[in-house]
Amino acid sequence: MKNILLTLFATATIFVVSVLGATTASATTISGTTGDCTWTLDGTVLTISGNGEMGSSNHSDYKDIVTKVVIENGVTSIDMLTFAGFSSMTSVEIPNSVTHIGAYAFYGCSSLTSIHIPESVTSIGDLFQTTYGSSTIHPFLMCSRLEIITVAPENSIYYSQNNCLIETRSKKLISGCQTSIIPEDIECIGDYAFNGCTELKSIHIPASVYYEISPCTFSYCSNLESITVSPDNPYYSSEGNCLLYGSYLIRGCKASVIPDNVRKIGELAFSGCSPLSSINIPDGVTSIGKSAFIGCSSLTSITIPANVTNVGDSAFEGCENLKTVYIHSVDVAKNLSRDTSCGHLGYYADTIYVASNIVTVGNHIATMPYKTEGVTVNGAKYTSYWKVSNHTCSYE
Repeated sequence: MKNILLTLFATATIFVVSVLGATTASATTISGTTGDCTWTLDGTVLTISGNGEMGSSNHSDYKDIVTKVVIENGVTSIDMLTFAGFSSMTSVEIPNSVTHIGAYAFYGCSSLTSIHIPESVTSIGDLFQTTYGSSTIHPFLMCSRLEIITVAPENSIYYSQNNCLIETRSKKLISGCQTSIIPEDIECIGDYAFNGCTELKSIHIPASVYYEISPCTFSYCSNLESITVSPDNPYYSSEGNCLLYGSYLIRGCKASVIPDNVRKIGELAFSGCSPLSSINIPDGVTSIGKSAFIGCSSLTSITIPANVTNVGDSAFEGCENLKTVYIHSVDVAKNLSRDTSCGHLGYYADTIYVASNIVTVGNHIATMPYKTEGVTVNGAKYTSYWKVSNHTCSYE
């Protein structure tokens, strides 16, 4: 998912108006123009002034030093990517003249701790066609330290509650943060509402939520450790710190124990869960969705049960410590080749154990330099394939 966001970021930046005509006003003050406005950088404070749209300049030459942004009254729009990557920015002042805040406007502002939406704002985010469908991308993706979200009480389009940004008409939660508690009357949680909230520890889904929860909603919440659902919710449930829709696992976390009734592990289900060191996939699972374990960099081993028939694209991408893989699935063993969706499963592995009843293996396994038959691990028989010449195996 990070790759998708970074691709969008890079693509959009191509169309961005670069830092415009910067001129030095003094030893510490720099100024220029952006859209219908002008900007001035005084030390580490960036001030935007004028009447009209700010334009899409991301002031990339200065984003690492800006700690505060002051947008003066008269500016009407904060466009897509305007402050993306301003990782040192701790505060921003948005005036009561701004009507639109574009997608990714504050993407990756990892030091920003609070945001206030004024009365004048009537539009937040922009619609994108992504790998996961048509979605409105909000401005605060990957703002990992965001902990306070407020909206002016006079705003008729949006409101805030429990540090959540909510659209009034639809009761849709657009954006949350690390301290958010989803209100009890919320019906819909936006596709990217908590995406990249790396400090979010727990989430509770109330009984009122009935719209589909996207795979992207809680992706890359790396420190999530508790997932619960109201027992009165007729559509969703939780068990073993997993968010479930029937037998479909939508989201897990670093403390998850996958329930035995799960049949499908969804797309992005454990994405970015870097502290996850081990996980047991139950025998009943038949499918592992694309990017399901992407970025689970602490995983050291995984067992693929016999009933799994499909492993999605990039399901184990970024699992660089996944050194040992046990395969009981005929389909997965056969398809584990360099040019198929299973490729990342064995990409980092030093050793791949294939159940001894499986005869055909893909070229990724077959071309590993060492092979031993009749290996016993925890009472199960395997053929072992490995890369390292001093590898040792246990025999019965």
